[in-house]
Amino acid sequence: MKKIYITPEQIEEATDLYNFKCLKNSITKGESQIYGAIGEVLAMEFLRSRGKEVKYEGDYNYDLISNGKKIDVKTIKTDKEPNDDFNANISAFNSSQQTDFYLWCAVSVDMTYGYVIGYLDKNEFYKIAELKKKGEIDWGQWTFKSDTYTTKIKNLIKFT
Repeated sequence: MKKIYITPEQIEEATDLYNFKCLKNSITKGESQIYGAIGEVLAMEFLRSRGKEVKYEGDYNYDLISNGKKIDVKTIKTDKEPNDDFNANISAFNSSQQTDFYLWCAVSVDMTYGYVIGYLDKNEFYKIAELKKKGEIDWGQWTFKSDTYTTKIKNLIKFT
């Protein structure tokens, strides 16, 4: 997992990615879309730093294309450093997305730092994920706000 300090330029780039009010079917009604956009910016910069060719697509099905593979970036908004017991979630509504990989990032609530956590092939994710129903409780305090496929971060392929 790579910790990255977020710059004002990255926040500006993320703001430019989403020039609309609310993503379709947003669980938070658009309130957290800036975190998702920052996650996409961090993922692009991280992959480029590893010598990967990356193109931003911003398509419903995937966010990025890297070396011919479609990647959908999923971002966790958090107030603590992610650990292996954090969930890596995909809303059941998004399970039909035409993507090759999911890549998870996390962004701090105050947007001062983020993490590029890890990734999984889409098919592998659905082999190991559990479907949690809206209203189910996880971790004793988190309630799923929609039907959600979930696995733990420890099951992702980590970046070193």
